[in-house]
Amino acid sequence: MSKKIDIDPNDIYISTMTMVQYAEHFSEEECKIIESTYRSMSNIEDPGVSLAYFNKFLYEEHFELLTCPNCGETCYFKWRFLGYHKHSDCGHSWMETPWRSLWEKIKRLLGPLKGEVKFFTALSLLALPLQLIVYLISSRSKAQDENRENEPQPVQPGKVVEQIVELGAGVSLTLVKIPSGSFVMGGEDQNSNPDEELPAHRVSFDRGFWLGKCQVTQAQYRAVTGSSPSKHVGDDHPVENLSWEEAQAFFDALNKLAGTTDGAFRLPTEAEWEYACRAGNTGYCCFGNNVAVLSDYAWYDKDRPNGDLSGLKYSLDKKPHRYLSTHPVGQKKANAWGLHDMHGNVSEWCADEWHDNYEGAPSDGRAWENGDGDRIVRGGHFRTSAVGCRSACRDGREPNGRFEFVGLRVARTASD
Repeated sequence: MSKKIDIDPNDIYISTMTMVQYAEHFSEEECKIIESTYRSMSNIEDPGVSLAYFNKFLYEEHFELLTCPNCGETCYFKWRFLGYHKHSDCGHSWMETPWRSLWEKIKRLLGPLKGEVKFFTALSLLALPLQLIVYLISSRSKAQDENRENEPQPVQPGKVVEQIVELGAGVSLTLVKIPSGSFVMGGEDQNSNPDEELPAHRVSFDRGFWLGKCQVTQAQYRAVTGSSPSKHVGDDHPVENLSWEEAQAFFDALNKLAGTTDGAFRLPTEAEWEYACRAGNTGYCCFGNNVAVLSDYAWYDKDRPNGDLSGLKYSLDKKPHRYLSTHPVGQKKANAWGLHDMHGNVSEWCADEWHDNYEGAPSDGRAWENGDGDRIVRGGHFRTSAVGCRSACRDGREPNGRFEFVGLRVARTASD
């Protein structure tokens, strides 16, 4: 170094402040910062320190020889504590930036070149970091696009293929064709999904199937069985207050009425139900995660607490001081596959038995038996909060139980 602290090396211990003051052009405040920093780093409580150790600290570890841009001299030290350079002879100080350092290095590198060649070469070198940033951004964007191409994409609304089943007396039942494909069933976040919705697992359907465009109405149920058990009366309201066992009796009568020999009418499996409900969307509901949109698709209790779709806890307790009822089917928006009321109005029986989670669940969409005896109920209803309307939400009920908020929807195996 060109600047030395002029102290007798035999003076082993001397005040740190005194040492700092031997370095010219430092103010008293700057000296205090150096002293405080050094003492904290060296962990020495005694105000006196080794002169040799101080020299190493000050000159070898925290200062370095650079070139002053003001006078061109090279005998100055870089003070790293304060983030700027101070010249030991001329007293000049300035902030050093990465671009300034890069420019100085480029100038030294291109010293032999002259004129326009030097200028344009320097510009090209300076542009390299920008080119690198653009390359990294474009590469990342390309990788994200490739990942999106490899992921199952939400199915966009298209032409809905329908099948009309005549039940007699001017009453008919409309089914919608659900395409083949695969989806991730259940929840993927252990912090945002209850245990019964975990683990998330992929389910694939080799061929499509048919599913009721709407929930079975009281008029349709009466046309097949001759009566209706519903508490909330209305021909175009969904049938409810029927057990799982009574739902099976309804399908026996429907198959007999239609004279089906193959592709019998039946309850959907739980996997079929969620696949059709999502209609290609991976969000909380068929439209995504915006709870403000839910009322466009579902009849549910908007006044019930815990209305955040991402919440885990919600209550099914009745509120006797408020009368809530079912609504005519098909009044709310359909999902991308043309299905109405999948998120609300009444819940729906499924074919499967209840299991506490998805460990060991089938991956081909078939009904999962050998559970605890209860049967699966899917979809929100007019008494649930928004949480109960999520596509992944599931419940289990005793098969001989009747509930005024549970109905059914017709499924049918497709021949192709």
